[in-house]
Amino acid sequence: MPGLTLRQLDVLRELAKGQSNKRIGRALMLSPETVHHHLKAIYPKLGVSRRDDAVAEAYRRAIISRQMSGAMGTLVLFEGGRK
Repeated sequence: MPGLTLRQLDVLRELAKGQSNKRIGRALMLSPETVHHHLKAIYPKLGVSRRDDAVAEAYRRAIISRQMSGAMGTLVLFEGGRK
């Protein structure tokens, strides 16, 4: 993992659901400005500069994974090689 904090992983998982900063903040009890701060910290750790690239890179590196369940995908965070 590229040194992401647990909170940054939470933000990244919500981002992968297509949520806005406002909705991510509501889900995680953070202000939209704090979400923005976390995203700005996540991007260089993943070597990206945009939201969609961050999600794609997180999938590519198996930081998060989509497991299809019917029409909706759910996200699973991998920790230490375990689901």
